[in-house]
Amino acid sequence: MLLLDADEHLSFANSAATRLVPDAVGLSLPRLDALLGTPAVAWLQAAQRGEARAAEPPLARLPDGNAVRAVCDEFDRRLPRRAITATTA
Repeated sequence: MLLLDADEHLSFANSAATRLVPDAVGLSLPRLDALLGTPAVAWLQAAQRGEARAAEPPLARLPDGNAVRAVCDEFDRRLPRRAITATTA
């Protein structure tokens, strides 16, 4: 799980995410383009901003070869943060 703040910077990464992206905390969402791919990052940015987007997020291919779909959930309605989790495709 990655946690995005209102400025689209990663403010938290759990241990599973840290194994895939060791230096993720502090990165902006666009800097994950190389890891997740342009379509997935664009989908996440639209979700973060509350904009219209495809109902199902695009597949992202991780460096280890696994394909995942990102899911963007509101973490806490009082905070402008979103949680990004991945499910295997």
